[in-house]
Amino acid sequence: MASSVTLHTGAKMPIIGLGTWRAEQGEVQAAVEAAIRGGYRHIDGAFLYQNEGEVGAGIRAAIDRGTAERRELFVVSKTLSDLKLDYLDLYLIHFPMGFQVQ
Repeated sequence: MASSVTLHTGAKMPIIGLGTWRAEQGEVQAAVEAAIRGGYRHIDGAFLYQNEGEVGAGIRAAIDRGTAERRELFVVSKTLSDLKLDYLDLYLIHFPMGFQVQ
């Protein structure tokens, strides 16, 4: 079985990833770090999950510890600011609808 799919851009997206929806606040960073330590390279997040600060902290901690390099990770989201990353690998639109952040 393949471990990734190749997108039309040539990027490889791991087929198994860590989803962060409904992850408990205060536990997300440790979960992301553990997932990356365990070999996960695909991390899925979204602004609406309200935990992207912790997701980004987990990613940064794993990179800082040398567990993975940023180029090895495939990060899916809609925001860079909360994740504090330089780029996203996939900007995913679950459903097209607008809303105003307050």
